[in-house]
Amino acid sequence: MTSRIQFAAAKNGEETCSAGGKFLHSKYNPSAEAEKFAQNMSCDFNPACVIILEPALSYCAPFIRKRFPEAKIMAVRFCDAFSKTDGLWDKVFSAGEGLSDDIFGALGEEKILSALFFEWTASGSAFPEEKTRAWKAVKEAVEKSRDVMATRTYFARRWLKNAITLASTARRTATIARTKSPVLIAASGTSLESSLPHIKERRENFILLACSSAILPLLSAGITPDIAISTDGGFWAKRHLAFPGKSAEFTAALASESAAPGDFIRNREIIPLLYDDSPEFIRNIFESCGIRTMGARRNGTVSGTALEFAASITNGPVFMCGLDQASAGGYQHTQPNALEEIASQSDGRLSTKETRTTSARFASEKPLATYRGWFAANSSRFDKKAFRLSDGFAFPNRLGSIRDIGWDEFDSITGRRKAEKIAKTVSETGADEESRRRIALSLLKKAADDDTNGAFTREYFPALSVMLGRETDEAKKKEIERKIAEEKSALVARIAARA
Repeated sequence: MTSRIQFAAAKNGEETCSAGGKFLHSKYNPSAEAEKFAQNMSCDFNPACVIILEPALSYCAPFIRKRFPEAKIMAVRFCDAFSKTDGLWDKVFSAGEGLSDDIFGALGEEKILSALFFEWTASGSAFPEEKTRAWKAVKEAVEKSRDVMATRTYFARRWLKNAITLASTARRTATIARTKSPVLIAASGTSLESSLPHIKERRENFILLACSSAILPLLSAGITPDIAISTDGGFWAKRHLAFPGKSAEFTAALASESAAPGDFIRNREIIPLLYDDSPEFIRNIFESCGIRTMGARRNGTVSGTALEFAASITNGPVFMCGLDQASAGGYQHTQPNALEEIASQSDGRLSTKETRTTSARFASEKPLATYRGWFAANSSRFDKKAFRLSDGFAFPNRLGSIRDIGWDEFDSITGRRKAEKIAKTVSETGADEESRRRIALSLLKKAADDDTNGAFTREYFPALSVMLGRETDEAKKKEIERKIAEEKSALVARIAARA
């Protein structure tokens, strides 16, 4: 595409250019054209960032920065012919296949929902296909941001309650040292089933890290994980941590936001996980309650967090079983599955299992696409040490550059050597639950009252925070601030009453 770009001098001496015979800047005065473009950009909110699709020689950059002095200005490139002007922008994206994930990864949902997107019109005319793909990627990033924001708005306060519950009820906590042993992650996709005999046969050759939905099928096959990881903060996530009639001693790695039964937390060795973006006052709660934590990275899926965690605890290879990342005909998970057992109770003549599982398959396709996107975007960070492992399963997708392998190659990589035992530092919490609850509630109230930088509002009232940042009318801003103050008071009161 670069060869299509022709550079020339404009009448005023500035550089201009054309693509396929179409000028991307004025033949007479590119700067004046760019200034007019910036002045005519309509925007009825305060943008956190302004993103221009292919600004070519970037004459508009200084004028956009002047028009929106508080915003970061960014560009999406359709080609590399104009890279010499990339320094005029705070961030530059390439309009490749992963553009949507790149935008979301760089900005996050809050900035995207406060972003102003425009195209440099001449570039859109000269590169219609690239323009269409870029706008499609922008739309996907915005839709994903709306979904994530809706999830955060719905769950954020529940996650807060879960964190306080974990900090106040955990009795025996552990941190683990880095090892050289292989780690095998068990997710609950349908490909796990055929690998269960191989996992059982080679059980001494790796540290077994089970995603919560894989606990039950593993236990049912006579396999006990070393560690089970749970990150889901929703009510139904607790069902994966209940396995009636099956006794199993394993350590549970629980994200601070995870939903878990109180007795599960009290009676089991727990590795509390704090996300790298956890609010400072949440860290203070765990420290003040005498709870040591380990780090974790937030992902939209437990398998992504499990991969990050596994990579952080071993210098050896990481293998992932049951990581289908695709919908399947019939059951979506290896059986038995706690939520399937609950859902099947409503099956009948008028509402059949086939109808329910088909509906579940279609409902899972959008989130699975998001999960695949994360693995594709991050695979280069793991592809030298991580592998998707199965017993010859025909996966309908790839996990970016992460290789799919079988059990023979697993044996070749590991040499079937016996894995080291996990080196753990176990602590017994000294303070009783009631004392820790009081500490947590005191720190919660202080964080809500002292929210001068808006961090508490952004974390637990994200939609209101975005609305406040976007608003230009002072009276409306005051109304949003009043609403936030009311919501904070109500939140503290609700959690105190439940605690």
